[in-house]
Amino acid sequence: MIRFFRQIRQSLIMPDNIRRYLLYALGEILLVVIGILIALQVNNWNEKRHNENSRRNYTQSLINDIAQDTTMLTYLSGRAKTDSLLIRSFEKRLKDSDFNYDTLQYILRYDFDPFVYRNFTMNSATLNTIISTGAIAYYPEELAKYLSELQRGYLNIEDLLTVSSEKYLDNLNADTHFPFENYLFDSGSKFRDDIWKNNSPIETAAYFERLADWKLAYNQIALNVSRSLIPQLRHLISVLKKLEELE
Repeated sequence: MIRFFRQIRQSLIMPDNIRRYLLYALGEILLVVIGILIALQVNNWNEKRHNENSRRNYTQSLINDIAQDTTMLTYLSGRAKTDSLLIRSFEKRLKDSDFNYDTLQYILRYDFDPFVYRNFTMNSATLNTIISTGAIAYYPEELAKYLSELQRGYLNIEDLLTVSSEKYLDNLNADTHFPFENYLFDSGSKFRDDIWKNNSPIETAAYFERLADWKLAYNQIALNVSRSLIPQLRHLISVLKKLEELE
């Protein structure tokens, strides 16, 4: 019996059988490796498709936000330009030879628009989400870099316009001797007439000079921002649409 098992063991370790066993083992290993590679490839393909679908959704939302920003900037630019031209027309009227303080008071009380477009906030919700969630990695490197820079640019623009508008409003509200027509509170023409009659012409001129300066400064900042940013945003929309083949 012992001899019988010894013969079997010897037959298994014969060169031909060893070669067959090794080939079989290598075949098993190869199949496992191929299976792993296929699984990884399928997983990568699924992940890539998921990322592309996510990017496409983000991109469509981002395009909508940028389009709204472009519309808002266009409105801001138009309003700032019109307002600046109006203030320059006041400047021309006050330099005419027939100028008097009554003209200045009339301009300040009836013709000057004290309002500015204060609530300036870029639609950056989608852009912030793309960056905070890491979805920025789904975009080509150069485009991802630009989007990151755009986020920082938005914050700087908002701060710049907010500070300049607040400076203007501080000057607007610094003196209570100049009630505007159709402003916020309307006490009636009788009270306003009495207030304006008792204003010092020199104080009125100084107030209007300071107010017009600050409003022109705000308008110029708004115009510079709009002229610089609108073409960039329109180009960005075109790039994003081309990326997702939306055009």
